[in-house]
This record gives sequence, C-alpha cells and structure tokens, in this order.
Amino acid sequence: NGQTVSVSATQTNVLGNVSAAGSDSGTLDVVPPDAPAISFQPNGLTALLYGLNDSHISSPASGQTALSTVLADLTNHSPTASFVATSLNFGDQNGVWHGSTDFGNNLGNSLANLNAFLGGNASNLQLASAYGVTTQSILTLNGAFSAAAGNYTLNVNADDG
Repeated sequence: NGQTVSVSATQTNVLGNVSAAGSDSGTLDVVPPDAPAISFQPNGLTALLYGLNDSHISSPASGQTALSTVLADLTNHSPTASFVATSLNFGDQNGVWHGSTDFGNNLGNSLANLNAFLGGNASNLQLASAYGVTTQSILTLNGAFSAAAGNYTLNVNADDG
C-alpha cells in the first residue's frame, strides 16, 4: 500500500513492427473503502406476510405465471402477520443462508420458522387472527432507506416463482 508501480510496454503487430515504448506509473492503494452506511427511515420498512395454501404459486395454473398468481393472492387475501424490518438480512444465520434451520420450504410452516427467518432483523411482529400453518408464504416490504452513492448487490433467495 502506497507503493509506486511502474509499467512499460511495447506492441508488436502481425508484420513484426514494434511500437515505441510507452510507460506509466501510479501509486498502489489496496485499502478497501469503508462499508457504505445504509440507514432506514425512522419507521423502518413495513413488512406484510401472507400465509397461504396456494400450490399454484409453485405450479401455476394454465395461462398463469407464478408472478400473476402472487399478485392475485395479494389482491384477494389479507396479511396474516406484519412486522417492521430493521435490516435487510433475513434467513441468514452466521453468514449462511438458512444456517442450520430447516424452514420446511415455508415460512408459514411454523411460528418458529418465521422467527428464525426474521432473526434480529425485525421488530413489532403482529400475528393476525388468521395466522396459522400454511404451505406458501408471500412477503412484501414497503418503505424507504437511504444509502451512500455506489453500487450495491441485493440477493433474493426463494424456493418458488
């Protein structure tokens, strides 16, 4: 780090002609930039969980896609749980997706699955009276966050459409 690096080169074309030498130098900087600061707006992100028994999400009916099925489910059903997302890091345990937890391919399989998925990244979990064991789940997040200018990668893992 801080070391000067110099490069000198020539080019040779297919006829054997050699160009004049060119060179340049620069200072090597291998210190990574600070991690960007990402902050949620005061109320976090409002999250709604729709626990459903809709096998058509995984295997859409003729003429439908998984997305069209999910959008219809969002219109035709009420959420079964809500929470405030305080971080965007769900399902990760010690840097491993799912960690050692088996969600049974579904957040709605049990309240323990939902709590394990949320980890410490949510607050104010509220269960609707309709909350129960389901075979499918849809999760929506709404709100705003701020981040420094830059490039970010957002990974979304799912087992269905």
